[in-house]
Amino acid sequence: MKKVLLSLVLLVPALANADGWCEGPVVRVMADNSNCADANGKLQLAYVLNNISNKWLCARSDVGSSMVLAAKMAGKNVKAWVSVGSDCSQYNDYDAASFIWIDENQ
Repeated sequence: MKKVLLSLVLLVPALANADGWCEGPVVRVMADNSNCADANGKLQLAYVLNNISNKWLCARSDVGSSMVLAAKMAGKNVKAWVSVGSDCSQYNDYDAASFIWIDENQ
């Protein structure tokens, strides 16, 4: 019983910081922001999704930046996987999404 209780105590904080999806249409796009440099130092796009937080996210690559622009132009939702909590209200401005996808079925 003590092992089960200990496991739950250790698991709850991990779940509170679990990765999660942020989703919404792209409402703002910004280029050349120094907060959105990729691993090679190249500046990627910053973007805002119309969701609970309305905070800036960063694309992590040229392909990610292209997908953000494509979603904006097509009026499609973007789903961004963020590593800062279970909902979109917990990430900080200019956090980089681990990956994104364009949601065809919005």
